[in-house]
Amino acid sequence: NDSYYYPDCLDEVEDEGTLTVSSLLLDRQEYVPYSINKTCTPTNRYLWECTQLDYPMDELLYQHGNTSDFIFDLSYRNLSEFRLVTHFAVPVGEYANMSYFFTGGLSLGHENPLAPSVDGVEMRKSGWRLLRDVMESQAAVVGIDLSNLPAPSTQMPQFSSNITMDSFMDKVIAAMDTKDSVKLWYNNKRWASLPIYTNVLS
Repeated sequence: NDSYYYPDCLDEVEDEGTLTVSSLLLDRQEYVPYSINKTCTPTNRYLWECTQLDYPMDELLYQHGNTSDFIFDLSYRNLSEFRLVTHFAVPVGEYANMSYFFTGGLSLGHENPLAPSVDGVEMRKSGWRLLRDVMESQAAVVGIDLSNLPAPSTQMPQFSSNITMDSFMDKVIAAMDTKDSVKLWYNNKRWASLPIYTNVLS
């Protein structure tokens, strides 16, 4: 028997929060403090003595879903600091009946500085074709006839009948490094967090 209690989805959310697409678009780095003045102190067990008063949760825009989950806007904030303080936070005062268990998060709008330009992608495609031609010529030198290789025993699906090795490699090369990217982080101690956030990004 499952000893854990999973609450049903709420029919109606009284406090939906103030996090919206418009509020995200209005975020400005100069108005958001990157770090906070922490009063947490380390313990002799290599942990931190923190309470939920040590992080200004009231300043964070949030969305309260009908699944009872909260989504917080941490744009331009120190995520490592946030995780450090809230991970060991003890509920106090008005938060006495509420404790946050974070499953993960999303980070959007990243640019990959190592992503190749359009010309760079085309150069890589040309490099693949050059490599293919060199391999074919070397195979002829050592007496390998690539045209008489046995056909695969598996039946090729109809949708792939027009796919050639060159067209396949063109797609792979173009998708290896993208300029715009998103990131996700998840809590390893919460088994469902990885598929949840992967599905959200998908």
